Amino acid sequence: MEGTINKLFEGHTYNYIECINIDYKSTRRESYMDIQLDVKGCKNIYDSFDKYTETEMLDGQNQYHAEQHGLQDARKGVSFDDFPPVLQLQLKRFEYDFQRDMMVKVVCVCVWGVVVCVWECVGGVVLRVWGGVWHIDIPLLRLGWGGVFFMGVSGV
Repeated sequence: MEGTINKLFEGHTYNYIECINIDYKSTRRESYMDIQLDVKGCKNIYDSFDKYTETEMLDGQNQYHAEQHGLQDARKGVSFDDFPPVLQLQLKRFEYDFQRDMMVKVVCVCVWGVVVCVWECVGGVVLRVWGGVWHIDIPLLRLGWGGVFFMGVSGV
């Protein structure tokens, strides 16, 4: 029974920073138990995963300090290494409004199908097929204070 939770819910990502003008790359493997996906500006789960894996440019005032190379233009991003048998997705339905100094609910329409092909979602590049198709098993909506949407997804 020991390690059952990790075997069911733990997946891994690689966070990376890759310099553009020199041959330098920093990577770090991290584990996760759930994935927090944006819903604002995303019409479906694929858009949410694309936004999650978007590459950020580090340039100008925001350059990356590469060891022994000084400040460098770089790309920063995340890619999935593996997915767990049960994937929990937390939809970020609230965001902080700096003008009002409070959390506000994101109002949008996001269509989620019953079957999710996870391999289509990994940064637009098919690196590996992780079980191919995932079925949404447990849509669970908690309303009220701090309302958070959790969705259990399991691989076939």
